[in-house]
Parts: sequence; structure tokens; C-alpha cells
Amino acid sequence: VYVGRILPRKDVGNIVRAIARVNATSDLAPITLLLVGGANDPATRAEMDAIVRLAKDLGVRLHCAGQQPQSVLNAYYCAGDVTVTTPWYEPFGLTPLESMACQRPVIGSAVGGLTATIIPGETGALVPPRDPAALAATLGDLLRQPQRLRRMGATGRHRVLTEYRW
Repeated sequence: VYVGRILPRKDVGNIVRAIARVNATSDLAPITLLLVGGANDPATRAEMDAIVRLAKDLGVRLHCAGQQPQSVLNAYYCAGDVTVTTPWYEPFGLTPLESMACQRPVIGSAVGGLTATIIPGETGALVPPRDPAALAATLGDLLRQPQRLRRMGATGRHRVLTEYRW
């Protein structure tokens, strides 16, 4: 699952490229990317169109849910096994905390605020930005370990409830 704004700096294409690698090189069932976000402004539309084209070109199954109200985001987080957010710039980022609140681990870029919210090996993983190979290796590794995903999700929820306030 990816939840967030659809902007070039969010680098959703990196996620698509990584999923294509996992799908092509592993024995896992094909991964579908659930993309939650977007708006009707021209910049977002152009970026979304590019992501859809890339997914089609690489054979990645993509489900675009569009922009959703905050009140239902938990259902989208819970629909996935892991949340992925790999921007090349992020001052803070609420997505990891929202995902952890829903007991889902997070794979994020090792940039900005994501390095403060995601604890590698405990609540998820950090990968270099703009590196689909590293993201693919991490994603494939975690998806092969459902018990580890559940443990990371539980640890993340505990972290959010004890260390953050709304």
C-alpha cells in the first residue's frame, strides 16, 4: 500500500519499479500496489498518468483508489501487508505513523523524518531513496516472513500509542 500525495518527490515510480523486480525474480505471488492518494490538480494528474503508464509498461498490477477521507484511511492501510513510502525528500511524514497505528510495518526511504519514525528491524525498514533494487530486496524479504510482518506491525502500533499524540 502507498498512501499519500502524488508528487514527483514522493517517487511512487520507485515503488512500481521495485514491485516489478520482485514479481520478475521471486516465487512470491504477484504483488498488487494499492495506491491511495491524488487530487484533481494538473501536476498530480500528470504524475498519476506517468505512474499508471509505468505500471502498465512493467506489468505491475495497480489499483488506484484516489484521494480518500482521513476517516477511512485505516481500511486502506489494513488492506495491505506492508506500507511503502520512498520519497527522496520528506521533512516528517505522517504515513508511517498512520500505518503503524493500523499494525502495518513500513518500508521507507532513509531520509528526513522517516528516519525518526521508522525503527529498522522493529517497525519496518529503511532503504536508500531512488534505489528500486534495494527496495525490491527488502520488500521481497519481508513478504516472505509473514510472522515478522505481524510482529513489526504490533511493535509499530505500540510505538505510536506510547510515543506520539494526535
